[in-house]
Amino acid sequence: MMRRLTTLSVFMGSHFWRDVVIVVAIVILSLAFSIAFNIETILSYAISGDNFALMLYSASFFDISLDDWLLNGFRYYFWVYPELFVDLHYFIRPTQNLLIFLMSLFAETPNSALFLVTYYLIHSLCCALVYLYTRFFCRLNQKVSLLVAFLFWGTMSSEKIYVAAPAFGGDAFGALLGMGTLLLTYVYLNHVERYKRLIFAFIFILLMFTVYTKEPVIIAPFIVAIYWIWQKIDRKEPKFNLKSSLVIIRRDWIALVLLLLPSIVYVLHIFILRIIFDTGSAAYPFQKQLLSFLATPISTLLGYFFPLEQRAGVFIKSLVSMESQPLILLLRSSAAVLFNLASFVFIAVMFVKDKWSNGHFDSRFSLLIVLSIISMAVPFSMNAEQRFMYFGQMFSIPLLIYTLSRFYEVNKIFIKSLVFVILIAFILLNPIYLFFSKLPMQRSEVITMNHASTQLQEILLNELKNDKIKRVYLFNDITGHYAALAQLHFIAALTNRKDLQLRVVNSMLRYEISPLPKVNEGVTVEKRRDDLCVTTKIDEELFFFGSVGLHQIEKLDIVGIIQYEFGEVHKASWEDMKVMTACIPNVAKNDILLIGFDPAESGVHVWKTERPIWEAVR
Repeated sequence: MMRRLTTLSVFMGSHFWRDVVIVVAIVILSLAFSIAFNIETILSYAISGDNFALMLYSASFFDISLDDWLLNGFRYYFWVYPELFVDLHYFIRPTQNLLIFLMSLFAETPNSALFLVTYYLIHSLCCALVYLYTRFFCRLNQKVSLLVAFLFWGTMSSEKIYVAAPAFGGDAFGALLGMGTLLLTYVYLNHVERYKRLIFAFIFILLMFTVYTKEPVIIAPFIVAIYWIWQKIDRKEPKFNLKSSLVIIRRDWIALVLLLLPSIVYVLHIFILRIIFDTGSAAYPFQKQLLSFLATPISTLLGYFFPLEQRAGVFIKSLVSMESQPLILLLRSSAAVLFNLASFVFIAVMFVKDKWSNGHFDSRFSLLIVLSIISMAVPFSMNAEQRFMYFGQMFSIPLLIYTLSRFYEVNKIFIKSLVFVILIAFILLNPIYLFFSKLPMQRSEVITMNHASTQLQEILLNELKNDKIKRVYLFNDITGHYAALAQLHFIAALTNRKDLQLRVVNSMLRYEISPLPKVNEGVTVEKRRDDLCVTTKIDEELFFFGSVGLHQIEKLDIVGIIQYEFGEVHKASWEDMKVMTACIPNVAKNDILLIGFDPAESGVHVWKTERPIWEAVR
């Protein structure tokens, strides 16, 4: 009883309303600054890339199916060439689908900036939850907790939210639900006396929604269960007590099973679907390669507190081979690796120091370390990309600052100066780098892509008003890539044209807008008997065919639909492929529309029967 009253006095006393004000301020200020830093991107916003697929299968503007969300998930989202479809990315994320559906009810068009700004809001809410986690779990004061929230706001794991949401915003939404559930469990165990069954049921439902948001948060039920056990132990002494933990597990086993049930249900769901559809066991192709599989946890460790922009293996390889990279990227990645390794050593020393000084490990310190490690379980085992570490960053950043705060308590000027230097480095390597270097470098490309997507959608929507068009071929796509076919279906669905044959010929990487026409490259269209042959020549650009490998491109030929000519030089590498010809049969039907981009000239280009010239639409 005394412990409960003490907890209430700390968190529900004089500081409670100040915490409430700070939480509201965090959400408002982080959202305001996020919008201010990215206002040009917001004003030009148009969906592109993977967003076409996510919107097509989730938004209220289209025919959607709850069954597809639960049974097929993202299975067909990146199905660019149906004849070469390989089912490796079998992801079930109905919570993410549901969020897009709910947002679409308030959006005027599928290209509404609401879809982007909503994820800015989600990230801001996550910052507020990190503040509360630092206050309640780390027991740090308001100023330090506010610093932690600021550091999380600028974590490199949030980069994709600003440039590729909503498709890459699921990590943040899942983290919001996962951390929110953990904090609700904290309130449940410390402050709730009435309606406990109702609130526990709500916790269970939240966990079920959480695990079905995105893979990195399927571990959230385990985090909640571990905290449940830790909180239930009668800790008269601040020590880690395994025996007491086993007592709690035996006593509360029903509650713990219910807390873990969402993860169990999710894993069984995926396992059963993979058996039914024979999709294999690897969610990512590189999981089948031993060396790549072993490199994943190493990449996670090297980017644990300061996420790397590229896989650690790629970064190390570029250093060894002296590959050309932007200097700022090289400096930032090198500094991040060094600080991550140093942080691990520092935390380990401080953790063991308690054992030396007090004869036992600190209970709270142990909890924070365990929660941080478990939160990174998916990056450790599956994918170490920085966006997959978003949920883990909600625990790793507070852990590091908590450790620094313990170190700072030693009354020595040198130690306090060292802590200050580390914090400055943290701010420079994450928030400052993200908002004043990384995002500005990408802004021009993002805005260009937004304009290109807007133009492509408007032109194709206008052309599809012609009922004579039955076959649409997309050349040199730069706005869809892995979702290039979904992009065509997206636009066709807006016109309710279900009678179309839609075909992605190819995509194009490294495309740059040039104010003047380029020489020695471009697109030419000619008739060969009853075939319409389109030849594309490139220079610095790169041909791209989604998930199709170089050894598979000859299988892209489909009788009666399209035939490719690559020549022999393409067999060496993608870089060597500089010319591609695609021939479309039965041109006499006069039902063909060619649309796409030209490497020699900016703008969307069109060829149609009424005007048989490949030209930019002005």
